[in-house]
Amino acid sequence: MNVLEQVNSIFPLIKIINEGIEKKANQALQQFAITFSQMRILMSLYYSVDETYALKELEKIFNLSQQTIAGTVSRLEKKELVASYTDQKDKRIKKVSLTPKGRELSVKGKEIVEETEEWLCSELSLEEQNIFLSLLQKISVNM
Repeated sequence: MNVLEQVNSIFPLIKIINEGIEKKANQALQQFAITFSQMRILMSLYYSVDETYALKELEKIFNLSQQTIAGTVSRLEKKELVASYTDQKDKRIKKVSLTPKGRELSVKGKEIVEETEEWLCSELSLEEQNIFLSLLQKISVNM
């Protein structure tokens, strides 16, 4: 495989896209003193049934270690964007929920995500965007 073929293969392109999205999102989120990784947790809480998840659930959703999720949640707690507490029914379970401040920031985050998606797909026609989304959904099922 020559250099051009390597650059245009799937993995490097996915990495370039992911890094571009993360960079753009982090730049947009700087004004709120929050990272893209932190916003992803806030957004997942925002879209959950009762704006609450157990730490173990967040580990599974993001495929991250307990230590990584706990550290991110701790930073969000210090910013008063989430609150964590022990489950009343099972004291071994630690839960995390959005605070009103976290909910407000999640709404702004939703707007930033939409703007970033528009930017990402700006060179694609509506038909290409639908195909792209369909392909991403198909691939993600296998993950």
